Amino acid sequence: MIPRILLLAVLLSVPALSAWGQASDPAAPVPGNEGTVAAEPAPDGAPAAALPEPELTAKEKEQLRLHEEFASFAQSWVARLNADPVSGSSKVTTTRAGEGFVARFHKIEFRSSVVRESTSMPGNYSGLLRYWDVVYECSGATEAEARGKGQCQAVEGAAQAYCEIFQLKNGRWN
Repeated sequence: MIPRILLLAVLLSVPALSAWGQASDPAAPVPGNEGTVAAEPAPDGAPAAALPEPELTAKEKEQLRLHEEFASFAQSWVARLNADPVSGSSKVTTTRAGEGFVARFHKIEFRSSVVRESTSMPGNYSGLLRYWDVVYECSGATEAEARGKGQCQAVEGAAQAYCEIFQLKNGRWN
C-alpha cells in the first residue's frame, strides 16, 4: 500500500495529474464523480469556500519534508555532475568535420527522484535519483562557433540512463 503522503507528492509533481479532477467549468462533471453536483459559487462574486486541507500525521509530514530535502539534494547533485571538469558539460571536444567543426559534450539531465522508507528497518530512508547522460553535438563553420554551442542536437542513441541510490545518514543524504 502506498502511503498517502508519497502518493500526494507524486500526484502534485506531475502537472497533468495535479490538475486531475479540477474542471474549468464549475458545472461540468468531474471524472469519476458523475452524478455528483459541483458546489455553487458564493453569492456576490465572492470566492467559493475552499475545502479544508487533509490533516497529515507526523510521519506523513516527516516523509514530505524528506522528499523535499532529497529533491533539492538531487538537483544540486546533478548540477555538480554537470560542473565536473573531467566529464561535465564544460568539457567540450572539437573535431574537424568536412568544411566545418563539430563540438561534442555531455550534459546530465534530471529525470526523477523518489524517497522510500525501508520496509525491514523503519526509520531508514533511501533516495533514488534518476538521470540521463546525454551527448550533444554542435556544428559550426569555425572551431569557436562550434564550441559556442550554436547548432546543438542530442546524438541519437548515445544517451545513457542512470539511477543512483543515496541513504539518509545523520540527517544528510550520502
